[in-house]
Amino acid sequence: PVIMPDVNKIANGDFEYLSHVTNINKYGWNFSVLSGVEEEPQDVCYLEKHSGKDNSYGVVIKTGGYLSTAVDCIYEGQISILEFDAKTDAKNGVAIVRYRDTSGNTLSSDKIDLIAGEDFNRYSVDVNPPKDSYSILIQFYANDYDPSTTYLDNVSLMRK
Repeated sequence: PVIMPDVNKIANGDFEYLSHVTNINKYGWNFSVLSGVEEEPQDVCYLEKHSGKDNSYGVVIKTGGYLSTAVDCIYEGQISILEFDAKTDAKNGVAIVRYRDTSGNTLSSDKIDLIAGEDFNRYSVDVNPPKDSYSILIQFYANDYDPSTTYLDNVSLMRK
């Protein structure tokens, strides 16, 4: 039998290392804005000390911004668990897992609604890629129409 090691497929998911670099887009994460948003990405999605769980570094996502990371070599039948800590101050904060083919086309997606409140919640979601999957794109959003903020920390993707 082949033994698969437990490896987190998310780079820098606790965001602590990223506090020492100037361009985090080179380290597995992309800070972006929704189409039509006039603010710059760094104004609506950014890394901040004391914004993570347990007062650590975390990501702050405001209305109009989103955070994403891509993971390659994810295939049908390769079930993983996506876990993260998040809190949001309004309804409609979400995480979306997009299953993509080798051309980057979305085959299907899973939506995880975030619970509004003052405390971080731990989320644990099965990632089960459909046929023809090659990669996943994981995206985190704040509410996209009412002013709100979502906080994110400790993102991991481990084989189940």
